[in-house]
Amino acid sequence: MYIIGVFVFALGVAFSIKSDLGVSPVSSVSFVISLITKGSVGIISIVFFMGLVILQWLILRSDFKIRNLSQLLFAVVFGTFVDLSIVMISSISKGSLLIQFLHLTLGTFLISLGIYLMIKTNITISPGDGFVTALSIKSGFKFTKVKVGFDLFCTFASVVLSFIFLRGIYGVGIGTVLCALGVGTTMDMIDKLIGKKLIIYLEKTNCK
Repeated sequence: MYIIGVFVFALGVAFSIKSDLGVSPVSSVSFVISLITKGSVGIISIVFFMGLVILQWLILRSDFKIRNLSQLLFAVVFGTFVDLSIVMISSISKGSLLIQFLHLTLGTFLISLGIYLMIKTNITISPGDGFVTALSIKSGFKFTKVKVGFDLFCTFASVVLSFIFLRGIYGVGIGTVLCALGVGTTMDMIDKLIGKKLIIYLEKTNCK
């Protein structure tokens, strides 16, 4: 279930990239760097996430748990799935502005569903959320406030990198805003639709 969640998450990111209207704040950094370096979005995502795990260790020190290293597994699997997903949907035409918004809407839904499945399985969080958690623990600020600050920083960094190296704004747009605002709401809707059934299924699976 967790692997399915990671794949769905990655597929959502791929559709967001396909929309060309902006990707999620955290993914925007890897996407912009991939444009600058002409490298793979997936591989750059892996390196970026590994860097966030290292930063967690530097921030937490003795409070850093061995289990946190499982985030490295997420980084590798997620990055691989992102590149796979981009190839899978490469033949789909970008189309008109309406089609672009449909791609963005589908991407946001898939990202929400993927994150929801990952959270419900309670295996490991993404390095981005792990980094935010580490900052929250050390700073004393609520997770949600630190999360907003981290997303804003990632968005700002993407814009700055785009201006310096690409002479324009790439990876950040209306899609970035909609993704930031829409993921939480969509996850609530998903929880109302399948939450109880999913919990029952996971409990039965654990019992077996």
